[in-house]
Amino acid sequence: MTASGNDNGVLAESEPGTPADGGPASGQPSTREIADRFLAATSPGGDADPGLFDALLADDVTWELVGNGVEYARVYLGKAEVYGQYLGKLQQHLDSAKSEITTKDLFVDEAQGAIVAHNVDALALRDGGRINVEVVLIMRVRAGKIATITEVMDLRDVVGAFGASLDG
Repeated sequence: MTASGNDNGVLAESEPGTPADGGPASGQPSTREIADRFLAATSPGGDADPGLFDALLADDVTWELVGNGVEYARVYLGKAEVYGQYLGKLQQHLDSAKSEITTKDLFVDEAQGAIVAHNVDALALRDGGRINVEVVLIMRVRAGKIATITEVMDLRDVVGAFGASLDG
């Protein structure tokens, strides 16, 4: 395995050789390029780019928020569910301009098309509250798009802010 750090001290590791799906040889972006674009597209405030974010996701993306006891901790199938039933509802509660997401660690495996991002989220709520939570995103890339995302975090503070539902 090779490892290299970026300017933020984030470590990226990958197997040497040609990726099985995507990367320069296929004319598609590398898994590392997709990871970098995802992090840029999801940064709160003025840097967030919804169009770039949308372009990174496969139409049939599967996004799972791991957890128990809340209706939004479940599997979302396809962009329509991801946006309409999860991210869109979540965004209604957040003040993105006052929120920060800092990537603490990043692992990229080109050969497997895998990305693991460990973020520290300091999220400002529209009601003036705040949520501070560490989040791990495990992503798989297929045909130059993010095909699956598994999101893991301690949901206690999230539930404290939103309750068992993102509605309302």
